[in-house]
Amino acid sequence: MDTEHRHRNLISVLEGLKYASSHEWVKHEGSVATVGITDHAQDHLGEVVFVDLPETGTSVSHGSSFGAVESVKATSDINSPISGEIVEVNTKLTETPGLVNSSPYEDGWMIKVKPSSPSELESEVEQKSTQNSVKKRKVIKTYKGVLLVTPVPSGVPYNIFCHRVF
Repeated sequence: MDTEHRHRNLISVLEGLKYASSHEWVKHEGSVATVGITDHAQDHLGEVVFVDLPETGTSVSHGSSFGAVESVKATSDINSPISGEIVEVNTKLTETPGLVNSSPYEDGWMIKVKPSSPSELESEVEQKSTQNSVKKRKVIKTYKGVLLVTPVPSGVPYNIFCHRVF
């Protein structure tokens, strides 16, 4: 089994983030909230070839689109999980949009927002709820706070599948 195929179905869920039902994540630290798309979203999109993001200083609204991600499969809107003013945009994504695939929670973040209503974050789903909603998946590894889960192929014993993946 090649490495790309082995890791294609892995989905990571990070502690300390909140997740929108539209597959964006947000991490609120101090006066800034960082926003990106989830590992699940980038996996379904496939290879990201273009990211359209707004300018710094633009206002975003909770639940409204602020940009788009284009992949070899489709183009998808990115919705903001929080209202506020964009204080930073990840300009690395202009030259290297694939960071959304390779590092959706670190190098592939999209915008940083100064929240106008931090209480909106209470409506987003926390990591534990997200873990519980990942159906028909088994935890196969936890690494640096990242929970890796995957569907186990039908008829393959769990311990043999894990050995093949890692």
